[in-house]
Amino acid sequence: MTFKLRKQLKITFLLAILFLSNVVIVSQFNILSIKAQITDEQIEPTTNFAPSKSSDYLLGITYTWLEDFKVVGSAVVSDSLGNSYITGTVNTDLITKTDIFLGKTNASGEILWLKKWDFQEKDIANDIVIDESRNQLFVIGETLINTTFGYSDVLVVCFDTNTGEEIWNATYGELDLSEEGNSAVYYSSKLFITGTQTTFFHLYSSPNVFSVCIDSLSSSILWMQNNTSSSYDFTPSIVIDENQEELFLVFNRYLKISNDQLYRFHLRKLLLNGSTIWESIFGIDESIKINDAYFSESTDTIKITGQCNEIDSPANKDAILLTLDTSGVLLQEIKIGSESLDEFALTVTAVNESLYIGGYGESDVRSNQASFLSKISLDGEIFWFDKIDKYAISSINDLSIDSQDRLIVVGSCKFDYDYLFERLLLAITKDSDSDNLSDYFEEIIGTDPENPDSDADGYTDGEEYLGYTDPLNANSNPRNRLRLRNLAIVLFILLVVSFMVIQFSINTFSRKSKTNEKSAIVLFFEKIRLKIKGRKKRIDS
Repeated sequence: MTFKLRKQLKITFLLAILFLSNVVIVSQFNILSIKAQITDEQIEPTTNFAPSKSSDYLLGITYTWLEDFKVVGSAVVSDSLGNSYITGTVNTDLITKTDIFLGKTNASGEILWLKKWDFQEKDIANDIVIDESRNQLFVIGETLINTTFGYSDVLVVCFDTNTGEEIWNATYGELDLSEEGNSAVYYSSKLFITGTQTTFFHLYSSPNVFSVCIDSLSSSILWMQNNTSSSYDFTPSIVIDENQEELFLVFNRYLKISNDQLYRFHLRKLLLNGSTIWESIFGIDESIKINDAYFSESTDTIKITGQCNEIDSPANKDAILLTLDTSGVLLQEIKIGSESLDEFALTVTAVNESLYIGGYGESDVRSNQASFLSKISLDGEIFWFDKIDKYAISSINDLSIDSQDRLIVVGSCKFDYDYLFERLLLAITKDSDSDNLSDYFEEIIGTDPENPDSDADGYTDGEEYLGYTDPLNANSNPRNRLRLRNLAIVLFILLVVSFMVIQFSINTFSRKSKTNEKSAIVLFFEKIRLKIKGRKKRIDS
């Protein structure tokens, strides 16, 4: 083995050792993330369902369920005993046939039952309310009544909260109109429902908003209020102020049917007998579209959520949260989202001093549709905003707070291998310390659910976990990880440059040695050697 070959092997071996050490420095922070993954477990199937259970750092306990072709959760409501009830729609074929499903979870976060309900060829569930005093649930939606023209009627189905069995069902509508129920509230044995009705084959074939009051005992209509005009109304939502016994109806309206990019949203205040007290029209931003509303009893305000144009990038959408008082005065406007990405807020709810907003948007990780969840204080401080990127497609459609202050999440999702199929997404979570980690998940990884910074290093447990550092080790944090990463990069660059210089020197020496000529690098070192030798002689003399 020649001197040149031995030297090259030593250099290569040294280079490999240094490179591997740099890789270890960077990769050691991924270990915690790998250990924290929870393997899906299959629940023991019953006669009518077999959902899969898993755990997520943000969503906590999660369930997914696939039945037939597509399952979309649309609404959830909770009772005072810790139970929650979910509803949505099941596509039983790839084209038109749909059924309603209903499910119940208990205080331990377990699914007690899931059931399908079939009435007509097309049954759709949009909302759910509860009468705890009579153990009754009411699912509100629409059902197909005219297969020739595709007309629908408002559908209301009453179920038993204990068994999920039907008590009664009723449809409401007119022959020349197509109606759908979108949103509802329950109060004092009455159902207050809002939706849209459309007149087809008419000069003004556009949906208009309506509201109706139904006796929950007899299923009879007590009053109905509707509009018939050329306006185009959509996504109405209704909330109630029980202390003042007043209703608030909010809906969108196109400014021009020919231009669906310009909107106004309306807020209408009603008495429980259907009389309108006042109606306000808001043109804060012509791009604002409202999707949901919530009445906050603790602040006596109306929380409205939807989407609007980004300030710096109008082609993209941001989620928006508006706060109005009971007189219709705008108190606060908050925009939430990632720059140059779309976010659409579909639902809002509140617990204690916090608000939760859910919806979907563009993922900055997988370039797909990812559901998002955000926690915000009542005064507008955003605790966290996070997207769930582990699904191929996902959406959060409704939220509810149960008696244990847990957040119940319902929506839909698709895995990478689902293709044409879509699954129910159900999650039960709680973030007591607002650190962007579910309490259930913190119990798994060993951090304190009541302390946002378990190792007291100045970074929250969520920041450390999502930054691939150890939230239980004060020396392992995003700042130190960044320093180590930068050090590894610098060492790697120096190593590469050194290798190139040494390789160049060896090649130059080899070429010169064939002609007995000394290379430039050799001459350079000889000059240094001679200078040192000459200086030593002068010192000796």
